Amino acid sequence: MVRRKTLPLFQPNQIEPQIFQLKVVLQHIKPPIWRRLLISSHCTFLALHHALQDSFYWSNYHLHEFFYRFPELPHWEIHIQPVEPEDQDIDESLGYYHDIKEDELRLCDVFSKDLKTVKYLYDFGDNWEHLIRLERIFPNDGSFRTFLCVGGKRTTPPEDCGGPYGYMELLEAMEDANHPDHEDLVEWVGGSFDPNVIQSPMTKMSPKKILTTYGPEL
Repeated sequence: MVRRKTLPLFQPNQIEPQIFQLKVVLQHIKPPIWRRLLISSHCTFLALHHALQDSFYWSNYHLHEFFYRFPELPHWEIHIQPVEPEDQDIDESLGYYHDIKEDELRLCDVFSKDLKTVKYLYDFGDNWEHLIRLERIFPNDGSFRTFLCVGGKRTTPPEDCGGPYGYMELLEAMEDANHPDHEDLVEWVGGSFDPNVIQSPMTKMSPKKILTTYGPEL
């Protein structure tokens, strides 16, 4: 496994914390499902994983990973290994596939004005791929240490529904009372499911209010 000091994007000289404004979009679904987060730049990718689970209302019982491409070496894809519960059955060979563990890497070690996007994959079966984009950077006096979900649209798909393609089929069947699977799927999701109502907690803030509250932008 590659150690952090050898990663090309590790920035050991960045000491002062900042606030990162991230927009996270669930890929391959229309209309888009997205969330906007404010998070300390000194948080680890493990902390970001938990923030994404909370913000998208995932259940956190599937494997996940982060990955990104180094701008100067676009064919080199760096994979960040998850820290999983000890009782979870994981193929040990996955360790050879990753470059570094998520609790050993801070967001500021990767995100910068030169590298603004990282991907997050949740559930290696359904393949829920999230595109994380760094939108803005604000100063942080050290008091902002965690994260806030400050915006978003549409609810998260049900777990184990078959990925983006399966989710679109699920919505189609639930909207059509004559669909042969309609009743079974309505029962499976618990009787009702509104794709437009976000279930996860949120502190709504417009981009203008975010700038007014945490600005100026760096």
